[in-house]
This record gives sequence, C-alpha cells and structure tokens, in this order.
Amino acid sequence: MFVWVDMEDHTTTDATLDAYEALVRRHGGGVGLCLQANLERTREDLERLADAPGKIRLVKGAYDEPEAIAYTDKDRVDDVYRDLLEYMFESFDDGIAIGSHDPNVIAHARELHRAHGTPYEIQMLMGVRTDAQYELAARGVDVYQYIPYGSKWFSYFYRRVRERKENLVFALRAILN
Repeated sequence: MFVWVDMEDHTTTDATLDAYEALVRRHGGGVGLCLQANLERTREDLERLADAPGKIRLVKGAYDEPEAIAYTDKDRVDDVYRDLLEYMFESFDDGIAIGSHDPNVIAHARELHRAHGTPYEIQMLMGVRTDAQYELAARGVDVYQYIPYGSKWFSYFYRRVRERKENLVFALRAILN
C-alpha cells in the first residue's frame, strides 16, 4: 500500500513534514509527500528529506501564500520549480513525482531523467491534458491521475477553477466525454 500526504497552505507545513518524516522513516517508505515550489523554504525541506525512503511530488503551489514566505511571480515560480527538480534528480533515489501539466516542466524532467537515471512519474489532474497523459504513457512514462474525492472535492475543484479558469473547461470536457 502507498499513501500520499498532500500539503495544504503554509500554516500546516511544519506539522505535515514532521508527520511524514516520522512515518516514512519508521516504515521504510510506502508514503509520499507533496511539496510546493512556490514556498521559499522548499529547497531546505527537500534537503531535509533527500535521504528519506519515501517519494516526493513537487507542485508549483495552488495557495495564495504571503509574499514574505513565497514566490508570487509566475515566471519566478517556474524557474524555482525547474531548479528544485534539478536538485531532486541529483539527490533523490526513491523516485520523484512531477505534479504538473506544463509541457516545459515535463520535457525538463525527461532530460533530467536521461542525465541522472532517477525514476520519476508524472501526476496530472483527471480530465486535464488527457491527450498528453496518453502520449506520455505510450512512451513508457508512469502517469497517474489525481482524482479529488470525499467531502472536500468541491472546494478543491473551486480553488483550481479560481486559479486557472481553463480548468473549468477541462473538467467539463472530462464529465461530458
């Protein structure tokens, strides 16, 4: 069994990291953690977890975090995301999960994999860039769909639509197909 631990806003980061690290070190893996590239602290968090036996999913970050602790410029977040991926491919052995639909990020991950051999997977939201998911899988890349469920699925979906209006079109297309 494998369990993913998602990250919420910055106020829960320390508690989430502590719980993840205790679990993954006690059980020797079987747990993955999501980290947000937009937080200025993420590089240090990755360094802390580089030798842990779990898996890390890197996302750009969906929360409107305070400017004092987060990168808020989209281009800056993209640059930081790429830099963090480079560090992960150099320093992590147990695999990396790329939580992104961005074709440039996915291409960068493919190049890093070729250079370092570190296993990786792509994780995308169900119904978003489905054609790209099939293309990646056909090329032998492990692709997983993130499917929100449970009592909070609507608030999750609403946040995604607020951050990027195109997500509504993707979701409607997935429902209608």
